[in-house]
Amino acid sequence: MAKTTELENSAINILDSGTVIRGDLESTGRLRIDGKIIGSINSKEKIILGQTGYVEGEIHCKNAELSGKVKGKVVVEELLSIQASARLDGDVFTKKLAIESGAVFNATCQMTENPSSANNKEHKTDEKQSEQKQQQQKQTI
Repeated sequence: MAKTTELENSAINILDSGTVIRGDLESTGRLRIDGKIIGSINSKEKIILGQTGYVEGEIHCKNAELSGKVKGKVVVEELLSIQASARLDGDVFTKKLAIESGAVFNATCQMTENPSSANNKEHKTDEKQSEQKQQQQKQTI
């Protein structure tokens, strides 16, 4: 029975080039993306974005290796590895970060022991600041 569980956990899901998904994607296993996803991706394991891969939206995972293009928020619990061919535009929350020379990294980045909780705190702070600005604008009118 343990062998079955090990095989299930080591399985990899592949989204090949030429495939486009619009919507959210969840996976308990590893995921390789060579196609295009517009939406959120949530994986309990590693996400590999190939050179032809493109993600517009949010990525949440344990580890990530990016060689393609990402536009959006990336939350990685352990190691985010950005290869030379990658382009990342957005916000990054991770524990560890490795960027190869040649990669394009246009992002705000917060490195912390617990990226998920830092991510939540950041957005709550942004929401509070936005609410405060709106209240101040109402008071001046």
